[in-house]
Amino acid sequence: MPLLQLEPPAILTGDPWHRWDGIAAPSPRVVVPLVQLRTLAAPPQAVALEPEDDPQALEPHLPHLALVVLRFAFLHDGRPYSQARILRERLGFAGELRAVGELALDLVPYLGAAGFTTAEIEGIGADELAALARIRQPWAYAPTTALPAIWRARHPEVAHEDA
Repeated sequence: MPLLQLEPPAILTGDPWHRWDGIAAPSPRVVVPLVQLRTLAAPPQAVALEPEDDPQALEPHLPHLALVVLRFAFLHDGRPYSQARILRERLGFAGELRAVGELALDLVPYLGAAGFTTAEIEGIGADELAALARIRQPWAYAPTTALPAIWRARHPEVAHEDA
């Protein structure tokens, strides 16, 4: 399945990462679920978080991680956006942040503002994926990002108030 790289926009093929089957010993390019992290003898290079997982649990492991996968459990699930912001802003994670799962296509352009670097989008062709890669949003839902808050754009009459 092709991946959407958010910055610079590109479509990536040949994903080097594989999901752990839970049986074989994890190899260096295997994504391990957070719940399995404590059972491993050697630290993995990639971890997958469920929406209910606390990203701060990864703090001692971040120096070893190249990839953190955040799963959207349903359309318009906002928890992975929060997890991404915590990993980037509070914990200083500089590796790849990948969005997977039930992604609402209209919100894909906002992934980059939250700190995601790639997105795995099921059921979409290469042409549609290329079109998504070109969309840039001038607003953000989270006002602490470099983009202005969309709420203030929608409510200019109270934009001067701190909301």
